[in-house]
Amino acid sequence: ISPEIQSYPNPFSQSTTISFSSPESGAAEVTIVNLLGQQVARLFAGELTAGEHSFEWNAAGEPVGSYFCIIRMNRSLKQVPMVLSH
Repeated sequence: ISPEIQSYPNPFSQSTTISFSSPESGAAEVTIVNLLGQQVARLFAGELTAGEHSFEWNAAGEPVGSYFCIIRMNRSLKQVPMVLSH
């Protein structure tokens, strides 16, 4: 997973797009967790090819606050903080 994971817009009010690149293909999981570490969304689980990837999180119905997008791929874990505001 590339060191640069972007969430745009951030802060956001409805939805945000998480984008990153992977130098190699492999099994991946993209999840959203709250500050308690509870998973609130799974954006992707499966095989990803090498290259650029982006996933949209529609946070409708989620409470305002801070969240983390966690990307697990090939024994690597990266996270990016996100803020949901209204």
